[in-house]
Amino acid sequence: MLDAFDLEVSGRPTITICHAPFERAARSHAAAIGLIDLPVLVEPAPKGSSVTVEPRTVALGGIDRVVAALTRR
Repeated sequence: MLDAFDLEVSGRPTITICHAPFERAARSHAAAIGLIDLPVLVEPAPKGSSVTVEPRTVALGGIDRVVAALTRR
């Protein structure tokens, strides 16, 4: 989160990617350091040691948000 803060403050757009169980913590931490509108891409968390989601599907599902976040002014 602090890396995102440093980049955002310097004028470089970011997006933070986290697993679903950590979304609340990520948004709380961002708000606590002054990044209330920090773009966050939430991905489903794998269960156990196996990947239970299809990586290609997850990537394609979030690509529009990533592009929008990184190209905003």
